[in-house]
Amino acid sequence: MRAALFGLALLASPATAQQVLYEPPPPPGAAQVRFVNGAAAPVTLRPSFGAAVTLGVTPGERIGRYSVVPAVAGKSFTLSVGSQQLPLTLPPNSQVTVVLVAEGAGLRAQAITDEVEFNQTRARLRFYNATPGCAGAGLAVQPAGTRVFADVPPGEARMRAVNPVTAEVLAGCANGQAPVVPLRGLEVGAGYSIWLMSPGGALTAFITADGNKPYAP
Repeated sequence: MRAALFGLALLASPATAQQVLYEPPPPPGAAQVRFVNGAAAPVTLRPSFGAAVTLGVTPGERIGRYSVVPAVAGKSFTLSVGSQQLPLTLPPNSQVTVVLVAEGAGLRAQAITDEVEFNQTRARLRFYNATPGCAGAGLAVQPAGTRVFADVPPGEARMRAVNPVTAEVLAGCANGQAPVVPLRGLEVGAGYSIWLMSPGGALTAFITADGNKPYAP
Protein backbone atom coordinates (compact mmCIF):
# COMPACT_ATOMS: atom_id res chain seq x y z
CA MET A 1 0.00 0.00 0.00
CA ARG A 2 2.84 2.36 0.82
CA ALA A 3 4.41 1.70 -2.57
CA ALA A 4 1.11 2.34 -4.34
CA LEU A 5 0.66 5.65 -2.56
CA PHE A 6 4.20 6.65 -3.42
CA GLY A 7 3.67 5.74 -7.08
CA LEU A 8 0.49 7.80 -7.29
CA ALA A 9 2.32 10.73 -5.80
CA LEU A 10 4.93 10.57 -8.54
CA LEU A 11 2.39 10.43 -11.34
CA ALA A 12 0.13 13.24 -10.16
CA SER A 13 0.23 16.60 -11.97
CA PRO A 14 2.39 19.29 -10.29
CA ALA A 15 0.68 22.29 -8.76
CA THR A 16 1.38 25.74 -10.13
CA ALA A 17 2.77 27.12 -6.87
CA GLN A 18 6.55 26.91 -7.05
CA GLN A 19 9.32 28.15 -4.83
CA VAL A 20 13.08 27.85 -4.68
CA LEU A 21 14.77 26.11 -1.79
CA TYR A 22 16.45 29.10 -0.22
CA GLU A 23 14.84 32.20 1.29
CA PRO A 24 15.95 34.88 0.62
CA PRO A 25 17.46 34.02 -2.77
CA PRO A 26 21.16 34.65 -3.40
CA PRO A 27 22.17 37.86 -5.21
CA PRO A 28 21.82 37.90 -9.02
CA GLY A 29 24.76 36.29 -10.78
CA ALA A 30 25.77 34.18 -7.78
CA ALA A 31 26.03 30.41 -7.49
CA GLN A 32 25.23 28.13 -4.56
CA VAL A 33 27.69 25.27 -4.20
CA ARG A 34 28.17 22.28 -1.92
CA PHE A 35 30.87 19.61 -1.89
CA VAL A 36 30.34 15.87 -1.52
CA ASN A 37 32.88 13.20 -0.60
CA GLY A 38 32.40 10.14 -2.79
CA ALA A 39 35.83 8.71 -1.93
CA ALA A 40 36.83 6.04 0.59
CA ALA A 41 38.74 8.31 2.99
CA PRO A 42 38.07 11.73 4.55
CA VAL A 43 38.86 14.66 2.27
CA THR A 44 40.00 18.20 3.06
CA LEU A 45 39.60 20.67 0.22
CA ARG A 46 40.04 24.41 -0.15
CA PRO A 47 38.06 26.19 -2.87
CA SER A 48 39.68 29.31 -4.30
CA PHE A 49 36.59 31.28 -3.24
CA GLY A 50 36.40 30.22 0.42
CA ALA A 51 37.68 28.45 3.50
CA ALA A 52 38.85 24.84 3.73
CA VAL A 53 36.20 22.13 4.06
CA THR A 54 36.70 18.68 5.59
CA LEU A 55 34.30 15.91 4.56
CA GLY A 56 34.19 12.58 6.40
CA VAL A 57 32.95 9.12 5.51
CA THR A 58 29.67 8.72 7.42
CA PRO A 59 26.53 9.71 5.47
CA GLY A 60 26.11 12.90 7.49
CA GLU A 61 29.77 13.87 7.08
CA ARG A 62 30.02 13.22 3.34
CA ILE A 63 27.65 16.02 2.29
CA GLY A 64 28.87 19.60 2.79
CA ARG A 65 26.81 22.70 3.44
CA TYR A 66 25.74 25.04 0.66
CA SER A 67 27.61 28.33 0.37
CA VAL A 68 27.01 31.33 -1.88
CA VAL A 69 29.68 32.40 -4.36
CA PRO A 70 28.91 35.88 -5.75
CA ALA A 71 29.45 37.14 -9.32
CA VAL A 72 30.66 33.90 -10.90
CA ALA A 73 30.06 34.79 -14.58
CA GLY A 74 33.17 34.30 -16.71
CA LYS A 75 35.26 33.10 -13.76
CA SER A 76 37.11 29.83 -13.30
CA PHE A 77 37.80 28.46 -9.83
CA THR A 78 39.99 25.74 -8.40
CA LEU A 79 39.79 23.19 -5.60
CA SER A 80 42.99 22.41 -3.74
CA VAL A 81 42.99 18.80 -2.51
CA GLY A 82 46.41 17.82 -1.22
CA SER A 83 48.80 18.45 -4.11
CA GLN A 84 45.99 18.49 -6.67
CA GLN A 85 44.48 21.60 -8.23
CA LEU A 86 41.07 20.66 -9.63
CA PRO A 87 39.37 23.09 -12.04
CA LEU A 88 35.80 24.21 -11.36
CA THR A 89 33.39 26.42 -13.30
CA LEU A 90 30.17 27.67 -11.65
CA PRO A 91 27.30 28.93 -13.86
CA PRO A 92 25.66 32.15 -12.63
CA ASN A 93 22.23 31.89 -10.97
CA SER A 94 22.72 28.18 -10.34
CA GLN A 95 22.93 25.61 -7.58
CA VAL A 96 25.83 23.19 -8.01
CA THR A 97 26.78 19.96 -6.24
CA VAL A 98 30.46 19.02 -6.64
CA VAL A 99 31.16 15.33 -6.03
CA LEU A 100 34.74 14.23 -5.39
CA VAL A 101 35.43 10.68 -6.60
CA ALA A 102 38.55 8.56 -6.80
CA GLU A 103 40.44 8.61 -10.09
CA GLY A 104 43.78 6.81 -10.30
CA ALA A 105 45.91 7.88 -7.35
CA GLY A 106 43.96 11.10 -6.87
CA LEU A 107 40.49 12.61 -7.04
CA ARG A 108 38.26 14.05 -9.73
CA ALA A 109 35.67 16.79 -9.18
CA GLN A 110 32.32 16.16 -10.91
CA ALA A 111 30.15 19.31 -10.94
CA ILE A 112 26.38 18.69 -11.23
CA THR A 113 24.06 21.64 -11.88
CA ASP A 114 20.96 20.97 -9.79
CA GLU A 115 17.32 21.67 -10.48
CA VAL A 116 16.22 24.05 -7.73
CA GLU A 117 12.46 24.58 -8.06
CA PHE A 118 9.93 22.31 -6.45
CA ASN A 119 6.28 22.07 -5.54
CA GLN A 120 5.69 23.65 -2.14
CA THR A 121 2.76 21.30 -1.48
CA ARG A 122 5.01 18.23 -1.78
CA ALA A 123 8.53 17.14 -0.96
CA ARG A 124 11.32 17.40 -3.51
CA LEU A 125 13.48 14.33 -4.08
CA ARG A 126 16.79 14.29 -5.93
CA PHE A 127 18.70 11.18 -6.92
CA TYR A 128 22.46 11.40 -7.52
CA ASN A 129 24.47 8.74 -9.32
CA ALA A 130 27.83 9.44 -7.67
CA THR A 131 29.42 6.17 -8.79
CA PRO A 132 31.85 6.30 -11.75
CA GLY A 133 31.19 3.60 -14.32
CA CYS A 134 27.78 2.78 -12.81
CA ALA A 135 25.59 2.98 -15.91
CA GLY A 136 21.80 3.15 -15.95
CA ALA A 137 21.30 3.96 -12.27
CA GLY A 138 17.79 4.06 -10.87
CA LEU A 139 15.61 4.12 -7.79
CA ALA A 140 12.51 2.00 -7.19
CA VAL A 141 9.95 1.65 -4.40
CA GLN A 142 10.01 -1.69 -2.59
CA PRO A 143 8.56 -4.26 -2.70
CA ALA A 144 6.39 -3.25 -5.68
CA GLY A 145 9.31 -2.14 -7.87
CA THR A 146 7.62 1.14 -8.87
CA ARG A 147 10.25 3.26 -10.62
CA VAL A 148 11.07 6.65 -9.15
CA PHE A 149 14.13 7.36 -11.33
CA ALA A 150 15.64 5.39 -14.19
CA ASP A 151 18.68 5.49 -16.51
CA VAL A 152 20.64 8.15 -14.60
CA PRO A 153 24.21 8.24 -15.97
CA PRO A 154 27.26 8.48 -13.68
CA GLY A 155 27.89 12.02 -12.48
CA GLU A 156 24.31 13.17 -13.05
CA ALA A 157 21.18 13.75 -10.96
CA ARG A 158 17.41 13.76 -11.45
CA MET A 159 14.64 15.45 -9.46
CA ARG A 160 10.89 15.11 -8.96
CA ALA A 161 8.18 16.12 -6.51
CA VAL A 162 6.65 13.41 -4.30
CA ASN A 163 4.03 13.18 -1.61
CA PRO A 164 5.89 12.86 1.72
CA VAL A 165 4.79 9.31 2.50
CA THR A 166 6.68 6.54 4.29
CA ALA A 167 8.34 4.07 1.92
CA GLU A 168 11.42 1.98 1.26
CA VAL A 169 13.45 2.48 -1.91
CA LEU A 170 16.16 0.47 -3.63
CA ALA A 171 18.96 2.14 -5.60
CA GLY A 172 21.15 0.35 -8.10
CA CYS A 173 22.76 0.33 -11.52
CA ALA A 174 24.43 -2.08 -13.94
CA ASN A 175 27.03 -2.82 -11.25
CA GLY A 176 24.49 -4.12 -8.71
CA GLN A 177 22.21 -2.83 -5.98
CA ALA A 178 22.73 -0.99 -2.70
CA PRO A 179 20.91 -1.86 0.53
CA VAL A 180 17.35 -0.57 0.87
CA VAL A 181 16.96 3.06 1.99
CA PRO A 182 13.98 3.89 4.27
CA LEU A 183 12.19 7.19 3.65
CA ARG A 184 10.84 8.52 6.93
CA GLY A 185 9.74 11.94 8.11
CA LEU A 186 9.72 13.72 4.75
CA GLU A 187 8.14 17.16 5.05
CA VAL A 188 5.97 19.13 2.64
CA GLY A 189 7.99 21.89 0.98
CA ALA A 190 11.36 20.38 1.95
CA GLY A 191 14.07 18.93 -0.27
CA TYR A 192 15.97 15.65 0.08
CA SER A 193 18.79 13.92 -1.80
CA ILE A 194 19.40 10.20 -2.23
CA TRP A 195 23.03 9.32 -3.00
CA LEU A 196 24.27 6.20 -4.81
CA MET A 197 28.02 5.72 -4.18
CA SER A 198 30.70 3.03 -4.06
CA PRO A 199 33.49 4.63 -1.99
CA GLY A 200 34.94 1.29 -0.84
CA GLY A 201 33.99 -0.71 -3.92
CA ALA A 202 30.56 -1.89 -2.74
CA LEU A 203 27.47 0.11 -3.65
CA THR A 204 25.84 2.09 -0.86
CA ALA A 205 22.91 4.51 -0.78
CA PHE A 206 21.63 6.98 1.80
CA ILE A 207 19.38 10.02 2.12
CA THR A 208 20.18 13.53 3.37
CA ALA A 209 18.11 16.69 3.74
CA ASP A 210 18.87 19.67 1.49
CA GLY A 211 18.98 23.19 2.81
CA ASN A 212 21.79 22.85 5.38
CA LYS A 213 19.79 20.88 7.92
CA PRO A 214 20.20 17.26 9.05
CA TYR A 215 17.91 14.47 7.93
CA ALA A 216 15.83 13.64 10.99
CA PRO A 217 13.35 10.80 10.31
